[in-house]
Amino acid sequence: MGATKTGRDGASVKFSGTALALALGLIASVVHAAPQPAPPAGPPWPTPAPTINLADPAVTSGTINGVEFKVDKTQPTGSGVFQPFLRIQQRGNEQGYNTNTDQVLDNVQPAGAGQFTRDVTFNELKAVNGFFSFILDINESSSEKNRLISLDGLKLFATNTASQSSETVDSSGNASGIIGNLLWDMDAGGIDRYVLLDYDRIGTGSGASDMLMSVPEALFANPQGTNFVLWSRFGVTDSSNSSTNTTSDAGFEEWAYTYTTGSSGSTGTTGTTGTTGTTGTTGTTGAVSSPGSSSLALLGLGMMGTALWRRKARGTQA
Repeated sequence: MGATKTGRDGASVKFSGTALALALGLIASVVHAAPQPAPPAGPPWPTPAPTINLADPAVTSGTINGVEFKVDKTQPTGSGVFQPFLRIQQRGNEQGYNTNTDQVLDNVQPAGAGQFTRDVTFNELKAVNGFFSFILDINESSSEKNRLISLDGLKLFATNTASQSSETVDSSGNASGIIGNLLWDMDAGGIDRYVLLDYDRIGTGSGASDMLMSVPEALFANPQGTNFVLWSRFGVTDSSNSSTNTTSDAGFEEWAYTYTTGSSGSTGTTGTTGTTGTTGTTGTTGAVSSPGSSSLALLGLGMMGTALWRRKARGTQA
């Protein structure tokens, strides 16, 4: 059955229901064919299970020994914008700590003042809403097999000794020669803990932070040292029983401090640790950029309008 549309000059233009159905069907087929986000990695997850599994889409945050770890989308973090104080890189597993000294463990060179691996003083750090915030940018392969990485070791120190250079490790291969007062240890109490991270969890890969670490202000209340040292180790967890490996496979991992409390979701530049920020960070809409159905519908309606106008014009000329 046909339909009639009256133009501004009173002329009527007829078009068939079949044409309308075809146009709507075209719109539906284009929407259905829009790119879909890659499926999340796992399960099965590595064994033992992560203390905090930030690779699991159902998990947005977790706490270890009073320090919170959460999925984050602070942007941008490109070179020259994101200002790290520690970069480490090595195939397999990697570790390092911030210092002005070159060629220490797996630190990316060069090191020193003004570089991406350097000494940090407590005077540089600033608590916001009761927390010191640190962001981590991981740079792994985006393939389904290699997108995960494990954060297996993390310690925070206060020290009066700048430009440290120790490469001494213990029986587990963890750095053990850092001089200073240990303020916090992920594995305190002899319990082996780790955080599992997904390079594609946010959906933007390199160029956006992947994790926010919130340290309670009270932890640094009496540091007994002028300098702050962060040591971390990645890629140690045995992932042989998992569908994906958790070693370091590609670029460097880098740490920076920030004066915000996390991403607000869409822009990722400021925000709070509230529900809105978490939802925006982990939502598929924020992670994936693809044509929306509303945009496509408007395109289809525009095409139909153009066709009606042309029929009207031909009718008027006749």
